[in-house]
Amino acid sequence: MTLWQRIAYWALAPITSLILYWPGLKAWFRGDDFAWLGLGLGIHEPSDLWAILFAPLAQGTIRPWSERLFFLVFHELFDFDALPFRIFVFLTQFLALWLLQSITRRLTGSHLAAVAAAVLWTFNSSLGVPMSWTSSYNEIQCAAFLLGAFLCLLRYAESGEAKWWWWQCVIFALGFGSLEINVVYPAIAAFWMLLFRRDLLLRTVPLFFVSLLYAAIHRYVAPAEVPEVYRMYWDWNIFKTTATYLIWAFGSVRDGMGDSQAAWGWASTAFPALALLGFLIHQLRNRQWLVLFTLGWFFITLSPLLPLRMHISDYYLVIPTIG
Repeated sequence: MTLWQRIAYWALAPITSLILYWPGLKAWFRGDDFAWLGLGLGIHEPSDLWAILFAPLAQGTIRPWSERLFFLVFHELFDFDALPFRIFVFLTQFLALWLLQSITRRLTGSHLAAVAAAVLWTFNSSLGVPMSWTSSYNEIQCAAFLLGAFLCLLRYAESGEAKWWWWQCVIFALGFGSLEINVVYPAIAAFWMLLFRRDLLLRTVPLFFVSLLYAAIHRYVAPAEVPEVYRMYWDWNIFKTTATYLIWAFGSVRDGMGDSQAAWGWASTAFPALALLGFLIHQLRNRQWLVLFTLGWFFITLSPLLPLRMHISDYYLVIPTIG
């Protein structure tokens, strides 16, 4: 590619994101933002910082990078000026888009597919909330961690260089400080190995132990009682929740729509869903197993959210819709 082609290649998805979500740059704080902005009030001596960063808060979550440190540093530097917060969110999203492009090019060998993947993810309606609400920045940051770890895994599989394996481990470990969904990364890595590099499959086993250790620690330190809205229900409603997320992932159908809005919403949902189903069948008939991995990414990253039947949110689809 020429220089200008390279610039266009890497700039198209971020520019698309800016065109779609630029009002998010003007958004001020709301809701949970004010709780995180007030964290600094609890720091009276250096030892307080450790507790502020790592103590379980908000239903037992421990997210030092995407919530505590992010709000502490930017509030200290910029007070209540929301623009720097928003710019940083956009920059993180650009990084995630570039990582997705790099991964897709490696998986498909196609620059066109790489750009299309990033642009189509940008168009997904689930990104609307995190691109305009600072407290949901964790979704975008965790997406970047997962994509970064997986890109290193691909580099390791291609080159056999141990440094890429260890970089993957470092990024994976850091991802736990962003969002709990990071715990599913070993399943993503193992599924890709199972489909394409079975000789390396056993190498993913230690990653599962890391996730199990994190889950055990989190369960130990998190409060025993959580609000009903965040309780997990292991029953048949999981299938109803799955159907809801699938409908939301493909289109714009939402509760509370009028009849005409709902009609257009169902049409916008059915067209991409049927198109993807046809593509899936075509690829499987031609023994192109990559489509199984992309579906696997969707369901693996969505699976921890399915028991939360009382708390179904469309921005939870930010990471699954990468698939």
